[in-house]
Amino acid sequence: MGAIERRPPAFTRSKDYLEEFSTCEDFPQPTIGVACTNPTAGTGHPVAGQSVEVQEVLPPSTAASPGYTGNFGVEINASLVYTQAGVVAEAPVATFLDYARAMAIPTSITVPCSGGGVMNFAPSPNPDQSGVPSNVDVTFRTTVVVGG
Repeated sequence: MGAIERRPPAFTRSKDYLEEFSTCEDFPQPTIGVACTNPTAGTGHPVAGQSVEVQEVLPPSTAASPGYTGNFGVEINASLVYTQAGVVAEAPVATFLDYARAMAIPTSITVPCSGGGVMNFAPSPNPDQSGVPSNVDVTFRTTVVVGG
């Protein structure tokens, strides 16, 4: 993966944010459609055409659910966290430098064919711990079985 251009991002002030998914249209959100390429192991890859984004909350919210970029946050890192065979795994999904810019969920990451997980949105940097991550529960659903 190439270097990220350092430029003044949209996250120049402390802001609340929410997440949005554009996932497999055949299932309710936030469900991630999976091409189950290794049914024996129960793993596969997200199907193409799914995306995720962060939205600024205006006016700022006092609700507990939105994330908060904190005093120093200039980006938001999204990753999928799930348990597979008793081991917690984390798969990087996207780094957001702007609000309202959908980014594709990579088809190269490995995820469970079914079950649950969490999409974690974490502000970065967060040296004083003033930023608050946001976690969204997701469901993995097999939409295509390949091999087996």
